[in-house]
Amino acid sequence: VLKALPGHPAAIYTFVTQDGIHLLLNLPNGSVYREPAKNLPVADLNEKILAFRQALQDPLIDPRPIGAELYELIVRPIEKDLEDGKVDSLMWSLDSRLRYVPLWALYDAKAGKFLIEKYPSSLFTPRTVERQVRDVHPGAWQGVEFGVSLGRTVGSLQFGALPGVPNELKAVSGQVGGE
Repeated sequence: VLKALPGHPAAIYTFVTQDGIHLLLNLPNGSVYREPAKNLPVADLNEKILAFRQALQDPLIDPRPIGAELYELIVRPIEKDLEDGKVDSLMWSLDSRLRYVPLWALYDAKAGKFLIEKYPSSLFTPRTVERQVRDVHPGAWQGVEFGVSLGRTVGSLQFGALPGVPNELKAVSGQVGGE
Protein backbone atom coordinates (compact mmCIF):
# COMPACT_ATOMS: atom_id res chain seq x y z
CA VAL A 1 0.00 0.00 0.00
CA LEU A 2 2.80 2.44 0.86
CA LYS A 3 4.41 1.92 -2.54
CA ALA A 4 1.14 2.86 -4.23
CA LEU A 5 0.86 6.17 -2.37
CA PRO A 6 2.47 9.35 -3.67
CA GLY A 7 5.65 10.67 -2.08
CA HIS A 8 7.54 8.76 0.59
CA PRO A 9 5.06 7.99 3.37
CA ALA A 10 5.72 5.92 6.47
CA ALA A 11 3.16 3.92 8.44
CA ILE A 12 3.78 3.90 12.18
CA TYR A 13 2.14 1.41 14.51
CA THR A 14 2.27 2.18 18.22
CA PHE A 15 1.92 -0.46 20.93
CA VAL A 16 1.51 0.60 24.54
CA THR A 17 2.72 -1.94 27.09
CA GLN A 18 3.59 -1.83 30.77
CA ASP A 19 7.13 -0.68 29.94
CA GLY A 20 6.36 2.08 27.45
CA ILE A 21 5.58 2.76 23.81
CA HIS A 22 6.83 0.29 21.21
CA LEU A 23 7.02 1.51 17.61
CA LEU A 24 6.85 -0.39 14.34
CA LEU A 25 7.80 1.81 11.41
CA ASN A 26 6.84 0.58 7.95
CA LEU A 27 8.57 2.16 4.99
CA PRO A 28 8.11 1.25 1.32
CA ASN A 29 11.44 -0.62 1.45
CA GLY A 30 11.10 -2.40 4.81
CA SER A 31 10.18 -2.24 8.47
CA VAL A 32 11.95 -1.10 11.63
CA TYR A 33 11.03 -1.94 15.22
CA ARG A 34 11.99 0.38 18.09
CA GLU A 35 11.69 -0.46 21.77
CA PRO A 36 10.49 2.19 24.24
CA ALA A 37 12.90 5.11 24.51
CA LYS A 38 12.17 5.26 28.22
CA ASN A 39 10.64 2.84 30.69
CA LEU A 40 7.34 4.56 31.34
CA PRO A 41 4.50 2.85 33.21
CA VAL A 42 1.11 3.10 31.52
CA ALA A 43 -0.30 5.17 34.41
CA ASP A 44 2.46 7.77 33.94
CA LEU A 45 1.86 7.84 30.18
CA ASN A 46 -1.86 8.37 30.74
CA GLU A 47 -1.09 11.29 33.09
CA LYS A 48 1.13 12.90 30.45
CA ILE A 49 -1.57 12.49 27.81
CA LEU A 50 -4.18 14.08 30.07
CA ALA A 51 -1.83 16.94 30.98
CA PHE A 52 -1.09 17.56 27.30
CA ARG A 53 -4.75 17.68 26.35
CA GLN A 54 -5.48 20.06 29.24
CA ALA A 55 -2.55 22.30 28.26
CA LEU A 56 -3.84 22.49 24.70
CA GLN A 57 -7.26 23.60 25.95
CA ASP A 58 -6.04 26.20 28.44
CA PRO A 59 -4.67 29.40 26.85
CA LEU A 60 -2.75 30.14 30.07
CA ILE A 61 -0.66 26.94 29.79
CA ASP A 62 2.16 26.49 27.29
CA PRO A 63 1.65 23.00 25.79
CA ARG A 64 5.17 22.80 24.35
CA PRO A 65 6.96 21.33 27.41
CA ILE A 66 4.58 18.39 27.81
CA GLY A 67 4.28 18.12 24.00
CA ALA A 68 8.07 17.83 23.90
CA GLU A 69 8.02 15.04 26.50
CA LEU A 70 5.53 13.09 24.40
CA TYR A 71 7.53 13.81 21.24
CA GLU A 72 10.56 12.21 22.89
CA LEU A 73 8.53 9.08 23.62
CA ILE A 74 6.60 8.77 20.36
CA VAL A 75 8.65 10.33 17.56
CA ARG A 76 12.29 10.68 18.62
CA PRO A 77 12.97 6.89 18.64
CA ILE A 78 12.18 6.71 14.89
CA GLU A 79 13.34 10.16 13.84
CA LYS A 80 16.63 9.01 12.29
CA ASP A 81 14.79 6.23 10.45
CA LEU A 82 12.39 8.82 9.03
CA GLU A 83 15.27 11.01 7.89
CA ASP A 84 17.24 8.09 6.41
CA GLY A 85 14.12 6.89 4.58
CA LYS A 86 13.48 10.39 3.18
CA VAL A 87 9.96 10.16 4.59
CA ASP A 88 7.75 13.11 3.74
CA SER A 89 4.48 12.14 5.45
CA LEU A 90 3.39 10.01 8.40
CA MET A 91 0.45 7.66 8.78
CA TRP A 92 -0.25 6.68 12.39
CA SER A 93 -2.02 3.70 13.92
CA LEU A 94 -2.40 4.61 17.57
CA ASP A 95 -2.83 2.15 20.41
CA SER A 96 -4.61 2.60 23.69
CA ARG A 97 -4.76 6.15 25.10
CA LEU A 98 -2.43 7.42 22.39
CA ARG A 99 -5.59 7.76 20.29
CA TYR A 100 -6.36 10.83 22.40
CA VAL A 101 -3.10 12.58 21.57
CA PRO A 102 -3.34 15.24 18.85
CA LEU A 103 -0.02 14.21 17.31
CA TRP A 104 0.19 17.31 15.14
CA ALA A 105 0.73 19.38 18.30
CA LEU A 106 3.69 17.33 19.58
CA TYR A 107 6.70 19.58 19.92
CA ASP A 108 10.29 18.88 18.87
CA ALA A 109 12.19 21.06 21.34
CA LYS A 110 15.53 20.43 19.56
CA ALA A 111 14.22 21.75 16.23
CA GLY A 112 11.79 24.26 17.76
CA LYS A 113 8.96 22.91 15.60
CA PHE A 114 5.64 21.18 16.02
CA LEU A 115 5.29 17.78 14.36
CA ILE A 116 2.89 19.21 11.79
CA GLU A 117 5.61 21.63 10.69
CA LYS A 118 7.90 18.70 9.98
CA TYR A 119 5.55 16.05 8.59
CA PRO A 120 1.99 16.03 7.30
CA SER A 121 0.32 13.28 9.33
CA SER A 122 -2.83 11.22 9.20
CA LEU A 123 -4.42 8.45 11.22
CA PHE A 124 -5.35 5.01 9.95
CA THR A 125 -6.93 1.84 11.23
CA PRO A 126 -6.65 -1.77 10.05
CA ARG A 127 -9.92 -1.19 8.19
CA THR A 128 -8.40 1.77 6.35
CA VAL A 129 -5.53 -0.43 5.18
CA GLU A 130 -7.96 -3.12 3.98
CA ARG A 131 -9.80 -0.52 1.90
CA GLN A 132 -6.54 0.84 0.49
CA VAL A 133 -5.39 -2.63 -0.54
CA ARG A 134 -8.77 -3.46 -2.06
CA ASP A 135 -9.73 -0.14 -3.66
CA VAL A 136 -6.72 1.97 -4.50
CA HIS A 137 -4.87 1.47 -7.73
CA PRO A 138 -1.21 2.52 -7.88
CA GLY A 139 -0.97 6.27 -8.26
CA ALA A 140 -4.68 6.86 -7.66
CA TRP A 141 -5.91 9.24 -5.00
CA GLN A 142 -9.30 9.02 -3.42
CA GLY A 143 -10.58 11.53 -0.94
CA VAL A 144 -13.59 12.76 0.88
CA GLU A 145 -14.30 16.45 0.80
CA PHE A 146 -14.87 17.86 4.25
CA GLY A 147 -15.91 21.41 4.88
CA VAL A 148 -18.66 23.56 6.26
CA SER A 149 -20.41 25.26 3.39
CA LEU A 150 -23.80 25.39 5.16
CA GLY A 151 -24.63 26.76 8.59
CA ARG A 152 -25.35 24.22 11.30
CA THR A 153 -26.72 24.08 14.82
CA VAL A 154 -25.03 21.65 17.18
CA GLY A 155 -26.80 21.47 20.52
CA SER A 156 -27.29 25.08 21.51
CA LEU A 157 -24.40 26.37 19.39
CA GLN A 158 -24.92 28.06 16.03
CA PHE A 159 -22.21 27.77 13.39
CA GLY A 160 -22.39 30.04 10.37
CA ALA A 161 -21.59 28.91 6.85
CA LEU A 162 -18.05 29.34 5.60
CA PRO A 163 -18.70 30.77 2.13
CA GLY A 164 -15.23 30.05 0.75
CA VAL A 165 -15.38 26.30 1.39
CA PRO A 166 -17.01 25.21 -1.92
CA ASN A 167 -14.37 27.06 -3.97
CA GLU A 168 -11.54 25.79 -1.74
CA LEU A 169 -12.75 22.19 -2.11
CA LYS A 170 -12.94 22.56 -5.90
CA ALA A 171 -9.41 23.98 -5.98
CA VAL A 172 -7.97 21.19 -3.80
CA SER A 173 -9.84 18.52 -5.72
CA GLY A 174 -8.53 19.93 -8.99
CA GLN A 175 -4.94 19.81 -7.66
CA VAL A 176 -5.15 16.08 -6.92
CA GLY A 177 -7.04 15.14 -10.07
CA GLY A 178 -10.53 14.88 -8.64
CA GLU A 179 -13.79 16.31 -9.81
